[in-house]
Amino acid sequence: MLLPFGKTKKPDCKDEDIYTGLRIGSGPAFERAVQCLYKNCGERVLRDLSRMGASSVDAEDVFQDSIIVLLRIFRDREVVLAVSICSYLSGIAHNILRNKWRGRPDTVEWKDMGEADTPEELVAQEETAMFLRHQITSECMRLLSEKCQEIMDDFLSGMPMEEIAVKHGLKDAHVARQTKLRCINQLKKYVHEKWKVAGY
Repeated sequence: MLLPFGKTKKPDCKDEDIYTGLRIGSGPAFERAVQCLYKNCGERVLRDLSRMGASSVDAEDVFQDSIIVLLRIFRDREVVLAVSICSYLSGIAHNILRNKWRGRPDTVEWKDMGEADTPEELVAQEETAMFLRHQITSECMRLLSEKCQEIMDDFLSGMPMEEIAVKHGLKDAHVARQTKLRCINQLKKYVHEKWKVAGY
């Protein structure tokens, strides 16, 4: 459960407790982990975003968004961090702010944003960008027709085109290959549209 910013309790927090709670994904340990993120990382992330040129309102919005992205990352895959949780969260926040500003590259903030990065935050930014792109691609896969989804699943699993043709009632491997290409082009179109909206 996300708490309103600035209204968190003050638990005694350690990074390992946060990792454990986030991995559980629900219950008291999870809620405590979220509270700890606000307590341990909030001031630092807001300060970093402010240094990058974000207003206080934008910084709080980005911080809230970065918490949500972090929770989704822990929910959807096994996470092993080589950096502190706050550095990782700060990297996520930087990435989100970049995406918000990508449509206005002439701003002073856009030109100066790279100066705030540390090697740890750059790792977190790259991992976050990869995760969000994967999420977008997965969402776009679900927009394809059922037949396209099945053909793409079979193709990605390594099934030969001849077997795909037989399975889906297509004339031969050539027709199966052409159908697969049409599905890929449709997927690319959906992904391009969503990435553009997301700022990638």
